[in-house]
Amino acid sequence: RHTETIDVHNIVVVDARKEPGWSFPLHKHDNHLEISLIQGGSGNFYCDGRSYIMKTGDLIVKNA
Repeated sequence: RHTETIDVHNIVVVDARKEPGWSFPLHKHDNHLEISLIQGGSGNFYCDGRSYIMKTGDLIVKNA
């Protein structure tokens, strides 16, 4: 059986109820994967000039 270790570098939790109008600036990671889980509500996700509506339960996976 093959087992791998995953290093978690940073966990950020944003509660938009406490931070209305919250946005995350455009950024990139050269060697890391970023995963976002929408735990409640909805919002817009912009990628390659397109806008996507995200809602509760949506998972966004962004490669390096």
